[in-house]
Amino acid sequence: MDSHLPVLESCVGPRDTTVLVAHCTLAGAAGDHALMLTRRRLVVTTRTRLTRRLRLHLNFELHQLSDVTWTPEPRLGGVALAVTAIDGVREHFWIETADAAAVDRILAEVFRAAVPVLAA
Repeated sequence: MDSHLPVLESCVGPRDTTVLVAHCTLAGAAGDHALMLTRRRLVVTTRTRLTRRLRLHLNFELHQLSDVTWTPEPRLGGVALAVTAIDGVREHFWIETADAAAVDRILAEVFRAAVPVLAA
């Protein structure tokens, strides 16, 4: 996770507040992924297993996202998050966490204030 931080941090401004940083998996993609959620932005980075190259996968302001849904799965150790970006691409993430209820509360607070949310 630490190796992802410089790229994640470069995507946010000094006045933006980070509310969540977590490992995640991306449906259909191999590699090591990290997700950062701020009050204004969602950023996801990817490190490929083969080349170990770190790249930015997603970097959108929250108002550029739609159809945001999430499902806490405490027994599975995470939260399923899906968003549609302004370019029309639907992204599905699995946020790894030992406290799915806390992540659920964070997502509800941030996304309900920023974008229209479908059933959560």
